[in-house]
Amino acid sequence: MSNVDFLGLHASAAGFRIMVLANRLGCTDERERALHDWLERQLAEFIGFARAALAAERRFILNTDPGKAQALGEDVWYYEETFIPYWCEGAFDLRDRVPVEMQALHGILDRIDQELGIFVTARNLILPGDPRPVYPDWFDEDED
Repeated sequence: MSNVDFLGLHASAAGFRIMVLANRLGCTDERERALHDWLERQLAEFIGFARAALAAERRFILNTDPGKAQALGEDVWYYEETFIPYWCEGAFDLRDRVPVEMQALHGILDRIDQELGIFVTARNLILPGDPRPVYPDWFDEDED
């Protein structure tokens, strides 16, 4: 049905999420825990996206009303079209914020990149010990 294997992506992301949670148990400070928590939240958000895409595919496949076929097909198309720009491209790579000493987390990020092909952003990530950025009144954080 879809050009994107959302079921496989969902399963792999769920496995990586468990791996991140297990790896978090070995964290020695708040900064390491915050990085693991950030990655876990990113994976949970991706899993939610994949579930919604699978639900759209299921609704399309199980549809018996020809009048709804086009609208349901457009739902599936939406997930296929937003997958690459929203999940595979971006700026503010999380790897740039992970210290070299955290080799296990670097390894997980590398495997996520290889197997899922998704980009894990560090946009708006503030770690313990980081100074809070001060923006002028005219600056809009949400703009690219």
